[in-house]
Amino acid sequence: MKDLIDKLIGAVPFFARRLVALLPAPKKAVLALDFESDSALEEAFTFLGVSYGIAFLAQLPLLLDEKDKELAFGTGAAQSAFGFALIVLVMVLVWKMVGAKPAWRKIIAATCYFSGVSTLLFLFFVLSGMGAFRALDPVAYKQIATGSATDVMALRSSAGYWISLTFLALGFAATYVWIFWVWGAYRELMQTSKRRSAIALILFFLFSPLAYLLQGAMSRPTIVQGIGPAVPEDLTGQWEFVEQSDSGGVKSAHSVLYTFSPPPWKIMRTGKYSLTEIRGSLNGKCRISTEIKEIGQISVRDSNIDVMPAGHLETTRDQCAGKGSNVLSHPSKREYQYKINEDPSGWTLCLNDRFGQRCFTPKK
Repeated sequence: MKDLIDKLIGAVPFFARRLVALLPAPKKAVLALDFESDSALEEAFTFLGVSYGIAFLAQLPLLLDEKDKELAFGTGAAQSAFGFALIVLVMVLVWKMVGAKPAWRKIIAATCYFSGVSTLLFLFFVLSGMGAFRALDPVAYKQIATGSATDVMALRSSAGYWISLTFLALGFAATYVWIFWVWGAYRELMQTSKRRSAIALILFFLFSPLAYLLQGAMSRPTIVQGIGPAVPEDLTGQWEFVEQSDSGGVKSAHSVLYTFSPPPWKIMRTGKYSLTEIRGSLNGKCRISTEIKEIGQISVRDSNIDVMPAGHLETTRDQCAGKGSNVLSHPSKREYQYKINEDPSGWTLCLNDRFGQRCFTPKK
């Protein structure tokens, strides 16, 4: 970290001079540079590197602990390099599509300068939004930052969360306004007409969001590798509880079946579950039964399971009274402590909450 800071400090005077020239007249400043010189690419990458370095250092106060900072530095560096390469490839592609002959050296150098400025511009909005999020709702902010957010409804009611999303959207909008402003420099470098340049700009606006999404998808798995799977492998599958009794001529049965599934993509931090619970009694003449079907999401943290129902249907049938009902509801989140016991006779899953403990066995 110290070496990085020393290199950044040494390049700050050069960076400041180029930034001062770029901000008021980006097109003029870039076209005035000699891209054929031996030092052109080195200077361009230095400018871009200082921009990324400033962005990383500026985000340090928002990181949660030293381990997170070290992880963020490594993943951030790889993500930035990958993202820059994607944007350069998109830039070359759109110019080729309009019949221009892209000059790789010029495109890379110009994109270094323009991306450096857009990085700082986007950083301003991100820091503003995340700073507001952390100040207004520190608990939800920590959950988002560590990838452990589970309660979607709670997030939707968080003012800090919506403010951060608003600033993020403004950051993207400001970035594309900057690209629109500097696009004329690319037209001059490509030596093409305004009509072709306009078509290339439209194509870039269409394709670049895909590059940003791919960049995010590639970086997210690296970040969550240290967190572990959303649903542990030994918890995945079907677990059942069955209980029967016969008292005073009345036979009763109670069964519960949980099915736990991992998320469809590893980047997601919540898995899925389904629940089927049946209670029934028979007095020899008629039967009374209640069936509950429920689906939703689960989040596993250490030895805790958060169950977040998305739909709950309770069906009652009373043959004695000739009545029945169907009730659809949306229960609140439930929290359990769980433990899987691996005995020679078989595995058991025990769930504990404030009402007690219930143990399940794998469904055969």
